[in-house]
This record gives sequence, structure tokens and C-alpha cells, in this order.
Amino acid sequence: MLKAIRSWLILLLFSLSGCAALEVGSRADADLYQRVLVVATEEGYRFRECHRSQWLSLSQWPGQLDNQIKRLGLKEGESVYAEWIARIDTAEDEAQVISVRQLRLIGGDLVSCQHHLRGIQMRASGLDPLWTADIQENHIHVHDYDGLKLVRFPRTAVSRDDGDWIWESEVSLHQGRGHRLLLRIRPLACRQGDAWIGLSAEMELDGRFFRGCARMGDLDRLILHQQYQLPVETTTRAITLNLSVDGKVELLEDYLTGQPVMVSRGNWRLLSGGRLLVSLDERDAGQRQEVLSFHHVGNGVLALQGVHPSYGQGGLTLVPASDPLPWKTGRFRELP
Repeated sequence: MLKAIRSWLILLLFSLSGCAALEVGSRADADLYQRVLVVATEEGYRFRECHRSQWLSLSQWPGQLDNQIKRLGLKEGESVYAEWIARIDTAEDEAQVISVRQLRLIGGDLVSCQHHLRGIQMRASGLDPLWTADIQENHIHVHDYDGLKLVRFPRTAVSRDDGDWIWESEVSLHQGRGHRLLLRIRPLACRQGDAWIGLSAEMELDGRFFRGCARMGDLDRLILHQQYQLPVETTTRAITLNLSVDGKVELLEDYLTGQPVMVSRGNWRLLSGGRLLVSLDERDAGQRQEVLSFHHVGNGVLALQGVHPSYGQGGLTLVPASDPLPWKTGRFRELP
């Protein structure tokens, strides 16, 4: 039974057989977390983000990328899944200069793009013994498979020890019993199966020690942007959709008739399959509350499909017009 669980865990925990990612056309001098497929060429490396079709060339990269590509022994033209922190600058000739500043993970293939660890901000795990620690919005869920323990700890503020990130928490039970957790994530390379991972993890649970690796979660958020607009060829109206990190949304509609811009506000949620659900609860007078369900149709584009009373037979198509939507921040949300 444990052998079967281990096999499942390698696929599900680290999801290293595939992709979804960040908009390359962001502002210059910004560090972006990206999920990509990368291919070695005679000139260097080319990559495409998981949710985009365009292949781009890297300008600079760390030595770890060379070492890991060589270790994996990829055939010519064969791609591999990776996660990295990149910076995109603009050269004097207005060409993009894309530099990988930090390699976070490499190993897997196209299927890895389909695994997002939704609702998990960071996952630490190990295979011997088998364990996971999922850092979520308000809790840290710990599963010791060999010890048959499943404990939900309150998420406390992170502390720092040099370059390490540390969470300490405890749960009290009846009759003076309880559980204690110390989770440490370190900026040291780690191996899990064939995957190279840039963060290692150490956990102490009730006096028992565990070692493993750590990686980012909530990866499906990387396909979202802070702002969307109509394609530039649409000149009869101006529509802007603004998303905020805390789940708030604002829809601005200007039909260019000289009338005031219509403003609607509400909340957004990301559903399975990359669907974006927008609930508009605060609307201008005369407008009813409404729920809009957008689908991602490639390259970051959102599409409201089907007939809509306001947008007609073709629905509504919005294209990214800003930086990617960042992860939440704050003292309880700080992550490596």
C-alpha cells in the first residue's frame, strides 16, 4: 500500500511530469516567477511559458541550468519542465532581454503544467519517510504517512534564521496532549526522483525528524493578470477588468457615447480548468447583479463565451494589459 502511495505522491506532490505560467510582456526590471518548458539549442536555450504558445530565447542563465540539462541527458529538441525567477528588461533596440536569476525546479514534461497545487501556497515533502507539509492561507496541514498522523496546525508568522524560513506551531488536545511542529525551508538544492529543486525542507513533528524538498504552490494563479482590456482592434467601446490580490474585481465599461463610465465591483475566484468566475455585486443604478464565467483560451486571453445581452453573439474577449497578478503578501504569507 505504501509503495502505491509513494508512486502517487511523486506525481501529485511535485507534479513533475508537466505547466501554466506568467505573462512575458510585463514591465521591465521586474522579477517574475515562471513555469516553462525549456529546450537546449546550439545558441543557448529557448522556452515557452506553460499557458503560452510563443517560444522565446534566454539571454542569461545560471550555471545550474546547464548542469541540470546535462544531467538529464535530453535529446536534441526535447523539452523539460522548469520553474524559475526571471527578469525581463528592454534593450536599446527595444528587444526583450530575458535573464533567469534563480532556478527553482527542473524535471518533468508537458504534463507537469497541468498540476497547480491549488490552495497550497507552498508544499514541503519527502519520500523516505513519506510526508507532506502544506502551507495554506491560515493553517499548515501535515501528513506523516508512515506514522499515520494527519494534523492541522495554525499558521504562525514566519521567522528568519540567516537564509532559512521557519514556522513553529502547536496544537493542544485533551488531557494535556498535543502536537508540536517546526518547519524549516532552506535555500539549498534538493533532489526528488529525477527532479532538481532549489529549496530543501526539514521538519520536526512531535520530536521526529523529516527531510525533503519544498516548492511553490497556487501555481494556477500565474495565468492571471492584474488588468485585462479589449483587443486593440476594438474601437467601438472600452472595457477594462481589474483584479486585485485579495479577490476583489472591478469592471469598467465605456461605450464611447459621452455617457459616464459604468463601474461594477465584486469578487473573483479561479476555478478548475483555469476558469475565472467574476461575481458583480455592486453595480450602477439600473444594472442587475451578475456572474460572468471566463475561460482561458491561450496566451493569457479571457473569453466570455456564448450569447450575452450586453456583449452580443460573440461574447466578450479580454487580453492581458498589465503585469501578472502577484501572490498575496503580509507577515503571515511571506514565503521563500
